[in-house]
Amino acid sequence: MTLFNTNPQWVAPGYTELATLQVSPTLAQWKLPAADMVHLWLANLALPPNVVSKLRQALAPDECERADRFHFERDRTAFVAGRGLLRHLLGRYLGQKPEHIQFVYGTHGKPTLSPIHQTTLQFNLAHTQGVALYAVTDGRTIGVDLEYQRAVSDVESLAARFFSAQEAQMITTLDPDAQQHMFFKFWTCKEAYLKATGQGLAGLEQAQLLVTSSPETGLPQIKGIAMNPSEWCLVQFYPRPAYAAAVAIAGKSCQVLYQNLDTLFGNHGI
Repeated sequence: MTLFNTNPQWVAPGYTELATLQVSPTLAQWKLPAADMVHLWLANLALPPNVVSKLRQALAPDECERADRFHFERDRTAFVAGRGLLRHLLGRYLGQKPEHIQFVYGTHGKPTLSPIHQTTLQFNLAHTQGVALYAVTDGRTIGVDLEYQRAVSDVESLAARFFSAQEAQMITTLDPDAQQHMFFKFWTCKEAYLKATGQGLAGLEQAQLLVTSSPETGLPQIKGIAMNPSEWCLVQFYPRPAYAAAVAIAGKSCQVLYQNLDTLFGNHGI
């Protein structure tokens, strides 16, 4: 069973606020991104049972045990599909079988490739509501977050609890629709940064964003991480309607290239 074609075509997302997400030339091989680039992959996790079963075969025993601890079948399926696709994706970059990929984990659970792979590849992943987002760089620390934009009834109280005083105050000045929109902008950017640095969600308040008012709209505009804006590049975007995402990359600038992983399946790889 071959899960991926050999020649991915990079395309810009169809629903985004960012002009910085650019179309990439055809990749003749699965090479690591250039030093100033990030590869983003979006995947649907609602896969046929036979594909999920095949993906599970690539998982390590601890991953299978973790999957089996989920109470609901949809959550088990999403975890297996998300981890299985990650292994196939990394295997393509490394030229190794997906079942041979080995991970190590940080204090707060951030996965990285084991030193046995002797590679500079860095990655991160997020998934929610049947969709996964993967990010790959060559040597640059990275974090990614993906959130489904459900209606949040207590935006201001949540902002006061998890955001800095300045960020929470900005939320209160907006109309209800803008509050919802900006809440997920702030949340995804902060969580992407915390995942990049390997910190837990307890650091949400401390990970203060550098925010200004847009001269065109007057709405808050995220410029970076307040503590060290010159050391991190933040990219916030919308990969699908109702989904908000953000990527935090160590370094001053980056070019983000986006690919829908679903296009690499040939009849679901069968």
